[in-house]
Amino acid sequence: MNFHQLTVFVEVAKTKSFSKAADNLYLSQSTVSTHINNLEKDLGNILFDRIGRKAILTPLGKRLFFWAEQILALKNQALDSLYDNESLSGDINISASSVPAQFIVPKIVSNFRNHYPKIKYNVMQSSSKAVTKHLLEGVTDIAFTGEKHYTDNIAYFPLLNEQLVLITPKSIDLSSQVNIESLYNLDMVFRFSGSGTRENIFKVFKNSGLDANLLNIVGYFDNVQSITQCVKEGMASSIVSELALANIDKNYINIYTLKEFQEHQRWFYLAVHKKRTLSKVSKIFIAYIKEQYNSKRKDP
Repeated sequence: MNFHQLTVFVEVAKTKSFSKAADNLYLSQSTVSTHINNLEKDLGNILFDRIGRKAILTPLGKRLFFWAEQILALKNQALDSLYDNESLSGDINISASSVPAQFIVPKIVSNFRNHYPKIKYNVMQSSSKAVTKHLLEGVTDIAFTGEKHYTDNIAYFPLLNEQLVLITPKSIDLSSQVNIESLYNLDMVFRFSGSGTRENIFKVFKNSGLDANLLNIVGYFDNVQSITQCVKEGMASSIVSELALANIDKNYINIYTLKEFQEHQRWFYLAVHKKRTLSKVSKIFIAYIKEQYNSKRKDP
């Protein structure tokens, strides 16, 4: 029995799932199964009953779970006493798609820096697909994105969800009950191909039996800030992440919620390569993010 086996055991017990535990720990499901099997062999007892798709603790498993949590908590306390947060240093390379880069990552790194002031951050902004490609190529250690790509090699941890909204210039006043088909009557500006927001828009249109390619798209831009500025200037309307409107003066635009987009909640994810070895500071950063968001998240 070792700490790593106990960590895997506790995660399976909490999630009641080998696959979810594997995702949360950035391991393959087979690795999780091996750790549990070895632990069961060491103890000479079964720890989980596999009932349907759930892994349910056996009576002995429940007793071990009680002690495992205390053992791991004591281990963490010991490590905290040995390592001074003030002395921990290093670089964290982050790649993020547009909305996370502008509205999620700054808050996370600012709060994390309060605990580890000597860590430096290198943050690159790209499209969702480019961000995940950075992970595959080893350009970056950690990614934040609104879309899943290359799922065989990349593990995703859901952070938060929100919806897309329609924004129009102040001169265009639509009814509060706007529907998705009414967008065909508007001039629109969008992000370039590869954007998570754009992919979500096209998904919603497809799910509604409509073709987003028939929209009157009069311009494409690299980032959401340029798009919202175009809307403020009266050039066209757009569909953007609700988060992107946090610092926008609402006196210059109109905002509408569409039923079709309300029914399609969008998620933002923390992403890491499943097989890449991470630095100590990156591991601590990931653990911090999971701790901050775990109590709030619901699996998509």
